[in-house]
Amino acid sequence: MFNSTLTKSEDLLCPVDGSIMIRASRLPYNRNGFKLFTDAGGLGKVVKDILERAPDIYKNFTDEGLREAERKATQSVERVDDMTVYTSDLVAAVRKAAGNSSLCSKEFFLILTIFQISDRPLDGFHIVFDAGNGAGGLFADAVSRGLGGAGVDVIQYGE
Repeated sequence: MFNSTLTKSEDLLCPVDGSIMIRASRLPYNRNGFKLFTDAGGLGKVVKDILERAPDIYKNFTDEGLREAERKATQSVERVDDMTVYTSDLVAAVRKAAGNSSLCSKEFFLILTIFQISDRPLDGFHIVFDAGNGAGGLFADAVSRGLGGAGVDVIQYGE
């Protein structure tokens, strides 16, 4: 989600001012909720300030004002396929690391050098990706194929 605030692709109407990740998991309730990002990172202190001011802000809302805000928001919302951009950014990052020893561990660079891997570091590999109950499984196959892999079997919960 943070990456979506950094994308400067004109066809995606970016960069955006911020993004929100909605979290829900098996973890305790206090680990679920919303994560807010700008191009400067997370908004921990800002969110605390907003929450402290929320009751006063809410007092000023009217039904008419909320309807008007909803109408304006509906007019300015654009759907963006950020997953494709995020996937290509991941592929580019791995390719960059594959060709630059300063961006990866010595062991990983040695493996890449031995196999003479460049823009297709997963060429010939079939990957098994344990996504747990996370969202990583949504883009694992596209990233694998973008790096030359034969595709990915995504499993959950150690199936």
